[in-house]
Amino acid sequence: MGASGRKAKVEAEIRKDDNKVRTSRGISKEVWEARPYTRWTKDDVSPIAEAYAGLAGSQINFMKNLAGQQDGWIINRHAVPHAPHVWPEIRPDGLVRTGPPVMHWHGVGEEPEFPNRGYSRLERGSKAWKEHCRRVNENDLEEDTEHETRQDPHTHQNLAKYCFPPAAKRDEPRPHDHSSAFYTKDPESLRTHIEKWHKEEPPVLGDGRHLHMRRVKDDKSLARRLDVHPMAAARWSDAKRVYFGIEGCLKADSILSAIIREDRPESVFSVPSVSLWAADEFEDFLAHLRRMTVIVVPDADWHKKPQVIAHARFAQRFLQHHGIRAFVAAPPLESGHKGVDDYLGDGGSLDELEVLDREPSTKIRRAVAERKPFVRADGLRNMERMIRDLAFFADKGGYVQVTHQTMAKILSVDRSSVANVLERLRDAGWAEVEQQNAREEWVPRTGGIRTRKGYMSGGVFWAGPEEWALRTRIRVREDLRCTDTQPYALKEVTW
Repeated sequence: MGASGRKAKVEAEIRKDDNKVRTSRGISKEVWEARPYTRWTKDDVSPIAEAYAGLAGSQINFMKNLAGQQDGWIINRHAVPHAPHVWPEIRPDGLVRTGPPVMHWHGVGEEPEFPNRGYSRLERGSKAWKEHCRRVNENDLEEDTEHETRQDPHTHQNLAKYCFPPAAKRDEPRPHDHSSAFYTKDPESLRTHIEKWHKEEPPVLGDGRHLHMRRVKDDKSLARRLDVHPMAAARWSDAKRVYFGIEGCLKADSILSAIIREDRPESVFSVPSVSLWAADEFEDFLAHLRRMTVIVVPDADWHKKPQVIAHARFAQRFLQHHGIRAFVAAPPLESGHKGVDDYLGDGGSLDELEVLDREPSTKIRRAVAERKPFVRADGLRNMERMIRDLAFFADKGGYVQVTHQTMAKILSVDRSSVANVLERLRDAGWAEVEQQNAREEWVPRTGGIRTRKGYMSGGVFWAGPEEWALRTRIRVREDLRCTDTQPYALKEVTW
């Protein structure tokens, strides 16, 4: 066989593998090509540069670096009506490195020598160690499923299979002075700060403070955006139901293909992953959902990953609070499929998706009545509204792990209101509140719930409060929690 023949054989094998990506998920050729999915090779990343033309050079170079590790697909995304341009994501054929490895030791046995190796100590038995082991054991990209047994110094690679450009950077003003207790009690931090930031005299403000400009990542995520396929958008005017795919474009396109095959009066929109449902444009998009029933579709691994079903219910409640009928439905557990695309690609039906519902506790009404003499009517309404949502979100242990920002979006209030109502729920005995400190330990929060966005350490500004650098979790009182109902087929819902 000559060189041209070998090349043709290789290209045929590539086409066969590429076709399998589509057909195994039940995505029609028409849907695939209308998005479209654009191929790149690691030897020619020019399609990457074209796809991200208009972004900063550093953002494009980051994506080209990822693309240079593996061949793959550019998944072009499309904005919902009246929303700005949505940048594509990429799906390499294999995992790609997105950053340097994390290196640490679990503190078991004789401490090894770490001469300039960058390893850190994660104490065995600590809450941080337990949480770390849980994350590793549940991570599909980690081979280790019993991580708590590791005793050797080891690394965790930063690997990904779906990738987005990093957020853009911008200059942000930070006025301050050196009279705070932080600087007066720590001269070394003040020296470090002056050495870094006062090489030239900064502008002095009228209130006696001076001004520094720091380079920060923009708050706007390029991934947290709604997507609607052009063929899904064309079906919108006649749709009575719409699916909200919260696991990415491939799964949304599998749903769309099933809709078109059966000529169902339905459509679909999506976000790249469960935690990205709260897109900035969602409120404006609600006007297009008013007359529809929305089906939020997570993967079938929701029963093993509490945050998957939690985010699905966050989205469901957000829709319901805006007057939109919404359900959560996933592939049947007995089907053995993880994703709705695998399920539909293997002959599954949208009608057989399982609706995951919950019954509210009858004790909430009594708890509200007991607090009525002590709380103003508007405050009590806010307490009842939030405890009903938290009870709906709570996992089997009663825990809800949600950011103030997400809870504020669900309830259409500001972040400070979320913190205030949480304090009232805690003081009423309806829920316990814990926050993570900088060592990732969960500790009870008895005072005001911290929500500041930044703090100083070593003369450097960091995102997040110093003491409460991470998240909040709430444990709902047992008798106030919702109970799961028996899952039932989507076709049983009365439309």
